[in-house]
Amino acid sequence: MEPELSPQQSNDKVIVSLPIRSLLLYSFLVVLLFGCARELPTFEPADMPASVVVEHLEKRKEEFRSFRAVGSIQLQGEKQRWSGRAFFLSQLPGSLRLEILSFFGQPVLYAASDGYEFMIWEPGHNRAFQGLAAQGTLARLIKFPLHDQEALLVLAGVVPTWQQAEKKLFKLRDNGKMLLQLEDGSSQLTQRVWLEGESLIATRIERRRGGDLELEADFSDFLDIEGWLYPKHIVIKGAKTRVSIHYEQITINESLDHKVFQLDLPEGVEIIPW
Repeated sequence: MEPELSPQQSNDKVIVSLPIRSLLLYSFLVVLLFGCARELPTFEPADMPASVVVEHLEKRKEEFRSFRAVGSIQLQGEKQRWSGRAFFLSQLPGSLRLEILSFFGQPVLYAASDGYEFMIWEPGHNRAFQGLAAQGTLARLIKFPLHDQEALLVLAGVVPTWQQAEKKLFKLRDNGKMLLQLEDGSSQLTQRVWLEGESLIATRIERRRGGDLELEADFSDFLDIEGWLYPKHIVIKGAKTRVSIHYEQITINESLDHKVFQLDLPEGVEIIPW
């Protein structure tokens, strides 16, 4: 049986043990931080010219004309939050129809733009917003700073490109993946695209304006359609909004009646100019 410690001896024991505990805690944190630290990727100039990659992306963009898909969508924003079954129709340069139903079949949101006028209808609030498509239907709907044509491309996993841009191409030293950087000095816009494999599959897009992050999109789970790979899973994140989409069925380049991009409202819906 251990002898009983006096109050003074107990205090001395606690005082001695505190530095030991602090040292053990410090050692644990050092091991945790350095053990979990990941080495930053190292970029070096690529072997091929950046213009070759840009031509490849532009060719893919030119081959893409329309998009129809069924899947699920989830949006989380500062003032918006909804999810459900999603039905997409789009046709370049700027026509869109999006229908979202709850997983119980209740209508959540309808959006349509014929390239001239857009309308966003919220059945649950019995109201619809209407305005000129030139102001950006999707930019208003999902709060991302994209023109409609750019938004339609990103929703299909196609990389937007533009002619007046300084082009730079790098590769990651460890795994050979490519990084394409496009810079537009007049608008201070920089777009970086991560590419993989011989077919240059775009897996990520990042956009910054004046150094501030505007948008990032991740593409995964690819499906081969007419020789081009389309992502079935897309996650788009902005400053205040995150959209996650999973496509179950994808059809591209079919002929679409332009009337499908006009939204007919039932009587009694309040129309709010936007």
